[in-house]
Amino acid sequence: MAIPQFNQHGLLPEGVHDCTFLEAQAFLCSNEHRSAIWARLQRFLDWAAAFPRPAAFLIDGSYVTDKPLPNDVDVIVDVTSCSTEQQKQWFAVWAEQHEFAKLTFSVDFYPFAIGLGSDFSAFFQYVRIEEALRRGIAPTVRKGILKVAR
Repeated sequence: MAIPQFNQHGLLPEGVHDCTFLEAQAFLCSNEHRSAIWARLQRFLDWAAAFPRPAAFLIDGSYVTDKPLPNDVDVIVDVTSCSTEQQKQWFAVWAEQHEFAKLTFSVDFYPFAIGLGSDFSAFFQYVRIEEALRRGIAPTVRKGILKVAR
């Protein structure tokens, strides 16, 4: 499935857009800076392969906008299909290694399971108020995120 183009505000249309890693890479790596972030994301995924296999990774943050020089990439790790023990392992990894992942890979990651706690996939579709003001849109506008099945 093709990733929709950014709208007139530089955001993906609202919703969760399924894609492959290759499609996401082709869409998001529009300059050298973004390609470097993508390379760090790939190293994060290699690191994350040591943990239980999630159903998907949801990619978001300023990296999934038209911003030419984002600082990092936000990743939601969908552990819904993992066993309870595997979910606990992901939440422990997040608690213990979240800062490590940010510093090492420029990835701000959060595990998420439907029915457990906050729905990060919905949360990350919100546009921060300061970002909405900068883009000239209402703070109620929602943006799209990318979902890559693993």
